[in-house]
Amino acid sequence: MKSVYLFDVDGTLTRPTERISKDFVYFFLEWAKGKDFFLVGGSPYDKLSSQLASSILNRAKGVFSSMGNQLHIDNNLIYSNNWKPPTSLLSELLKWHSKSPYPHKKKKYLESRIGMVNFSVAGRESNLNERQEYFQWDNLYRERETIALDLSKKFPKLDVRVGGMISLDIQPKGKNKSQAIDWVRNLNKYNKILYFGDKGFKGGNDYDAKLNIKKNKDGKFFSVKNCNDTKNLLSCME
Repeated sequence: MKSVYLFDVDGTLTRPTERISKDFVYFFLEWAKGKDFFLVGGSPYDKLSSQLASSILNRAKGVFSSMGNQLHIDNNLIYSNNWKPPTSLLSELLKWHSKSPYPHKKKKYLESRIGMVNFSVAGRESNLNERQEYFQWDNLYRERETIALDLSKKFPKLDVRVGGMISLDIQPKGKNKSQAIDWVRNLNKYNKILYFGDKGFKGGNDYDAKLNIKKNKDGKFFSVKNCNDTKNLLSCME
């Protein structure tokens, strides 16, 4: 048995929403020789595929997308969790978008994904500069944390997690990235699970994966700030 590596994508292997850099691709493929790794993203599979080089996707043992609610192996769909958000949740999200004081809101604030919804006051169509602007504003006013706390109280059967630079990932309780950890663990092929993510803080969308590993005492969670941080950590690993 050997170790297995799991990687978040946005903010861990790439800059949020951007394509992975060529330099990082070359480094990662060289590092990954003889190692097993999975990808665990919050975005839909097609979005993750557009961000990552085909050489990395082909080398991965599997790609968990939409917070682990869908798994592809060798481009084949292994499972997919269907979920329809309740009308009461959609109404609350509309209220939060309407009353947010953020001055540069866009119209498209909701995106349905497999097994989850993604909510953003700033707007799903925001470009990188607009995302950075909201991210800086949110760091001051903690709007996403406030919304997450409120929704968690009103909808105790849902997980509401901060994701990326501008959004919240919302899904049924337990249908978060920890399910990717469970699936890999149940393969009974690995003695240690090593997970890399930039949202391991409480309420972040890698937090449940972090708790899962801690609870089962069979691996380690590596908290990173960006893809350069990830590269530096991997450079120190055999």
